[in-house]
Amino acid sequence: MYNNIYEDLEIKLKNLINNFQEQIDNIYINKIPLKLFYNIKLKDNNKDIDIKDISNFSLKNNKELIIKFNNSKYIKEINKIILNMKLDFNIKIDNNCIILNLPLNTKERKNKILRYIKNELENKKIIVRNIRNLFNNKNKNMLKNKNISKNEYNYNFNKINKITNNNIIVLEKIFKLKELEVNKI
Repeated sequence: MYNNIYEDLEIKLKNLINNFQEQIDNIYINKIPLKLFYNIKLKDNNKDIDIKDISNFSLKNNKELIIKFNNSKYIKEINKIILNMKLDFNIKIDNNCIILNLPLNTKERKNKILRYIKNELENKKIIVRNIRNLFNNKNKNMLKNKNISKNEYNYNFNKINKITNNNIIVLEKIFKLKELEVNKI
């Protein structure tokens, strides 16, 4: 019975870690990640339009992305979507194109990126601890309802804490790798 709870705990934590990894991978330092833009969709006549269907992407030196549109009517809306993404790009509209330039890697920008990543790490750790508390409360309720013995309770408590502590270590490793990448520049 309790194995399902461990599995649930591990699934929740694995999803959290995958989410953090994806979030961290989307932080651009030396090159513009095209995948950030591939999922942009807009509505036209109550129909979803994928940005890849109405434009062409070209990347220059990994630091300048040019999105060239077949029809200029979409440029303002796509520009608005990109601005709402709150990316740290310099954006320029030229004819039928949106041009995104990666800012220079200054010490200030590196520090800003590191602060953001560290803040996200701390947020994820809080979520992990909240998940741990949720599962420890389930464990406590099982003891209270006499579904498990005190020894089983202690075993479960220790196993839950071990699983969550190991996942916090994984989160910290992801952070450290990204920190090294940012500081290498």
